[in-house]
Amino acid sequence: MNSKLLYSILFLKGRIGSDIKELATILKLTQKQTKEEIDILKEKLIKNKSSTVIKHTDDKIRLTISDETSKELSLRMDKTISVKLSKSVIETLTIIAYKQPIIKPEIERIRGVSSDYAISKLLEFDLVEDDGKSDLPGQPRLYITSPAFLELFNISNLKELPELPEDFESDNKEQLSLFNYDE
Repeated sequence: MNSKLLYSILFLKGRIGSDIKELATILKLTQKQTKEEIDILKEKLIKNKSSTVIKHTDDKIRLTISDETSKELSLRMDKTISVKLSKSVIETLTIIAYKQPIIKPEIERIRGVSSDYAISKLLEFDLVEDDGKSDLPGQPRLYITSPAFLELFNISNLKELPELPEDFESDNKEQLSLFNYDE
């Protein structure tokens, strides 16, 4: 019965997902028991070749479509959702990914130009999120990457990002990207 409830909770939580503590509270289990239930459900989904899988991103656990199902849907629906990000947006995303939490003035200092447009696009595409206000004068907003960012790059946490060169900020701006970008 716990597997069905766990599946339902994760389904209802959608892209937001849930953490172990919240799941344990809802299921009225210990965190250890909840982790065991997650493992049991993962195995069931794999064994039954389910179209859904459980993914861990940072401290969140989410139910999502399996890679195989996603590929099949793309073929059958004959459309791929594709968003092209400008170089300025990619640079801004890279800075946020490696320096988070970070304020807009710091992003602009690193880039050397205004980042209003880039930040608004990243928020619109749900690749970054507002993490509240900093303690600095004027209390500028802090920005961090979102679970959608981790999902896009198929990583479970930020420790899996490639290592940056030591001279990251002084490097030529073309080096300031996680992506291979062709103009």
